Amino acid sequence: MTEPTIQPDNPPLAGHVLVVYDGQCALCSRTVRWLLSRDPHARLRFLAAESPRAAAFITRSGLIISPGTRPSSILAVRAAESPQERIFIRSDAIRTVLSQLPQPWPFAAAALGLVPRPLRDLVYQLIARLRHRLGPRSCPAFTPAERQRFLA
Repeated sequence: MTEPTIQPDNPPLAGHVLVVYDGQCALCSRTVRWLLSRDPHARLRFLAAESPRAAAFITRSGLIISPGTRPSSILAVRAAESPQERIFIRSDAIRTVLSQLPQPWPFAAAALGLVPRPLRDLVYQLIARLRHRLGPRSCPAFTPAERQRFLA
């Protein structure tokens, strides 16, 4: 019996954490590449914030976005598009994503939890404001196997 083929525009979400990221930010795309390389069990799925499908997650997250701008936060979504859906933003999203990776990353996520959220979010927002200046000038190309983990 052969394994079903995953369509790049509709990978399964059940049992995965969905990461909604700024697809036009080179630092964000490099971070996605970093996550892909450290996620051997393929627990993460990815969706660029510019995608029409991302708008619903962004709206449900409570982030307020001015017209013509991109969200200033990564989103991590557990049980996406189900009644149990739970959306995390800023440093809580980072903790959620790290918890899906093998050790030592869940330990790092737990350690971040010891830092008060306002302080974690302050550092996150500083990086978010500077991300276009901090990152490389070009976005990495993803392999066909990696692209299967992206939603359209």
